[in-house]
Amino acid sequence: MKQNPFSFYDFLGYLIPGAFLLYTLFFLGSHYNWSIAFELNKQLPKNNSLGDILNLFPLVISSYITGHLLSLSSSSVIEMYSKYKNGYPSTYLISGSKKKCYFSFSKKSELAAKILIFILTFPISAFDAIFFFFRQDEEMSFKLKAPVFEACKKILNDRFLVDTASMNETTGLDGDSFRLIYHFSFENSEQHANKLQNYVALYGFTRNISMAALVLFWLLLYLKLVLNFAIGAPLIITSAATAIVFYKGFVKFYRRYSLEAMMAACIIQAKEEKNAST
Repeated sequence: MKQNPFSFYDFLGYLIPGAFLLYTLFFLGSHYNWSIAFELNKQLPKNNSLGDILNLFPLVISSYITGHLLSLSSSSVIEMYSKYKNGYPSTYLISGSKKKCYFSFSKKSELAAKILIFILTFPISAFDAIFFFFRQDEEMSFKLKAPVFEACKKILNDRFLVDTASMNETTGLDGDSFRLIYHFSFENSEQHANKLQNYVALYGFTRNISMAALVLFWLLLYLKLVLNFAIGAPLIITSAATAIVFYKGFVKFYRRYSLEAMMAACIIQAKEEKNAST
């Protein structure tokens, strides 16, 4: 497949989340008379078409760079929290949700990491702790689970020489094995590849917007509680709610992306076996 230099993911996953954070910070700075926002506003050319063009380039570049920073941080915070809380979609789609304690650990370093992630994602983790029944880690349909899982194991075993003896319906596919399934589906079906790319862009977008909202939440909380700024509670609540909603969107699209890759692998395998028998 031909890929444009500036892809759909660059726009949806980096540029928009970065612009969302920067414009929100600029709006807050203008509203609360922060000196940095006031000085920045004075430096921007105004009231002519050349000024608009000169404003555009640094804003686009700054938004793009900020989007990359959000992506890096969200993969270490938002995605890591989802992994600790739900596990990988390729696992729970087959094995179903495991009702284990979030703070269960095998090493002290793992416990420390879980505590840190829980604190950093506090609006999200607190929501999940209170509304524990609102789960998104559902397994796939019982009728589809066995054939899809067997097809994925067969592909891993036959095509990539992966030892699948330890994989069963209580373990599902681990993250590393799923990467092979994803690339197999992407390379062998252009129709599924387009859909997979869309899901990647959507889960990246929702993950990064959630991270941006978390940054705003902690910044507003710091300004209110430590620096005594007159920050209204509705603004803090709104940032927390935005982080929660887009986190839930991330889990949704991450699950759909994983399900699409596994279903595509199953269909590709079935087509190849049919062609081989004719």
